[in-house]
Amino acid sequence: MLAVGASLAAVGPALGAASESIRGRGIFERGRTLYLFADVHGCGAEPSLPAAQIFVSSDGGRTWTKRGPAVLGSDLEYVQASADGVWVGGLHTAEGPGIDPFLLVPTDAASSDWRLRTISEGPAELRGLARAGVSAIFAWIHRVDIHDKPIAPAKYPNSVVLELRAPDALSA
Repeated sequence: MLAVGASLAAVGPALGAASESIRGRGIFERGRTLYLFADVHGCGAEPSLPAAQIFVSSDGGRTWTKRGPAVLGSDLEYVQASADGVWVGGLHTAEGPGIDPFLLVPTDAASSDWRLRTISEGPAELRGLARAGVSAIFAWIHRVDIHDKPIAPAKYPNSVVLELRAPDALSA
C-alpha cells in the first residue's frame, strides 16, 4: 500500500487534474514500466460513478499518463503479463454484484494501450485469468441468476476460453 500511496502523490500533479480524485487499487511493475490501477472519481457538482483507469509511468513513477479506456462503475481485478503485453481482467460492479466480466486487451506490447472486450454478458464474478500458450486465455467466472443460484455452461462449468489473435486485429 505504501507504493500505491507514493505513486498517487505523483499522479495528481503530473496530470494537473484538479477536478478528479484518484484512489490507487494496485500497482504492477514490468521491466522499467509501472502500471497503477486506480479508481478515478469526478469532483463536479453532479454525482458520478468512479471509473477504473490505468495509469502508466516509464520513468520510475515521476510522471504518469492515463492509458486505455476509463471503464465507468468497474473494478480492475486481475493482471496477466506476457510477451504481447499486459492483460487486465475486470468486472462492472456499480449496480450491485458483478456483471459483464471484461478483459482489457493490449493493442500491442510496446504501446501500453488497451481495448475493452466483454468475456461474458450478465451477472457473474470474475474468479481468475490464465494464459494457455499464445493461442488462448482462460477466464474463470461464476455465473449467477437474480436469485444467486449458480448457472454454468454444460461443457465447461464456470470457465470461458477466449481465442487470441494478433492484438491489433482484435475488435472491441
